[in-house]
Amino acid sequence: MDFSKKTFRIAICAIGFAVIFLAMMLDKLISLALPVSMAAVVLLVTFSLCFVFDEWLFGFLTGVFFGLASFLKAFVFGEATFVTFGVGSIVIYVLPRCFVGIVAFAVYKLMLMLLQDKKSPKCQHMAMVVAVFVGLVLNTVLFLSALNIGKSIVGEEYSALILTIKAVMFTNIIPEYLISLVLVPFVVMGVRRGLKLGVDGDNMKRAREAEKTSVSQS
Repeated sequence: MDFSKKTFRIAICAIGFAVIFLAMMLDKLISLALPVSMAAVVLLVTFSLCFVFDEWLFGFLTGVFFGLASFLKAFVFGEATFVTFGVGSIVIYVLPRCFVGIVAFAVYKLMLMLLQDKKSPKCQHMAMVVAVFVGLVLNTVLFLSALNIGKSIVGEEYSALILTIKAVMFTNIIPEYLISLVLVPFVVMGVRRGLKLGVDGDNMKRAREAEKTSVSQS
């Protein structure tokens, strides 16, 4: 990969992290007017970025960026988890999210293989809905599990995973899930059109392959 391509990838990653962090700050602002803390915007943005480019690396990095943004927010606002675990809370915030993006992207690719038509908008939509749902569930289960393990290690009282999920099912989980499940496919397809990435988000890869072919033939 030449210097310009490396620079482009670094720029895309930096922009992606910035957008995820801003989305998290927007959620924080919205939550000030609500009785509960919401993460609807950042989940929508994170999973949208996960599928914009048809590349495993970006799928993985969106989850990592989500975790890092969560840690930075907790640090800036002195949230309870950060107060309890300090810098060590980065493990709770980031480690579970390392699996969220890559698993969601893997489910997306698997669904497209099963549907056998990755250039169909309908198939793309269906694949993303299934992948987002799996990613959301994984994020909920892994993060709450990591939090409970951390609390048990430091001797703090914690609620069982199922009880915690039940407690926030109607106030957080269902609204956040619905927003992402409904909007992510439309956001992704819109961004792909705007960036001319193709219906499947694969135009950059096709351009690279065409460039390699032309170079080999010259």
